[in-house]
Formats: sequence, C-alpha cells, structure tokens
Amino acid sequence: PAGHEGPVCLWTYMIDHTKTVDRKTILFTMKNGDVWKNTLFQPCPGLMFHGFAYVTRDGSICDSMQSIMVLESHEVCQLGSFTKIPPEQHPQ
Repeated sequence: PAGHEGPVCLWTYMIDHTKTVDRKTILFTMKNGDVWKNTLFQPCPGLMFHGFAYVTRDGSICDSMQSIMVLESHEVCQLGSFTKIPPEQHPQ
C-alpha cells in the first residue's frame, strides 16, 4: 500500500494455497482471491521438488523475516519481499 512502512505480513489462516514457480519464487493465493508473490533472497534448490513448511509465532508470515524449510532435504531458505500481483496478472 502507498506509504506503507515495515514488513508485509500475511495471516496464515487466510492463505488458500501456495504455488512454487521456480527456485526463488512462491505465489501465495489468499482465500479472498488476492495473490502475493514472494521472491526469496537466494535460490532454494529443493523447493521445486519437495514443497516447504514454515512455523509462525503469531499466525502470520512476514516478508524478509520468515524462513521456510524444504520438506525432505530440510534446506532452510529465507523469504524475501511480498509483492501483490494485480488481478489481471493472476496465474490460471
């Protein structure tokens, strides 16, 4: 949002599903239809093959502050910034 300071946080109970686009990009689709793209700080090689899990303290995940763990390989990768994708650009 314009003038927004600080991290962007998503409430986990509002996340409908996620999609891994590549080793550095995850799409978070919300129950209200919003889509947020997260670009990881570094490529996370196992992400494309095994999916991921995360742990939250307060029920939200925040950009640049949250790490995820790749299932099976147990790689730990850091989320980067969240960017809201305009509705006309949502993936099908």
